[in-house]
Amino acid sequence: MILDQVAIAGLAAGTRTTLLHAMITGFKPSGTTKNTTHVLSSTDTGPASYMGPGPPAETPPHPHKYVQLLFPQPASFAVPASMKSTISSRVGFDINKFVTAASLDAPLRANWFTVTG
Repeated sequence: MILDQVAIAGLAAGTRTTLLHAMITGFKPSGTTKNTTHVLSSTDTGPASYMGPGPPAETPPHPHKYVQLLFPQPASFAVPASMKSTISSRVGFDINKFVTAASLDAPLRANWFTVTG
């Protein structure tokens, strides 16, 4: 899962929200390593396909904070009905609400980076 924690996403000036950039399921070990890191792969493209970072230019420049989260995926995982419209629109995605509704455990791994438009 990838989130932009301070997206503007067509909102009123000065208003920020969380934007879902990707929610990909089905990751498995690929059997390869890169620089001693085990590589995961997935042939899935959803429930929310990858949308790369691309924050708009802002004056003054504003760094967007991206978070990548890897959750253990239960065998019976399905997107909760209560979250389908938020995942589809991507705007205003509430990670805490999703984790609770989907009964997910804590993330196994996380990473973050910033991009300034």
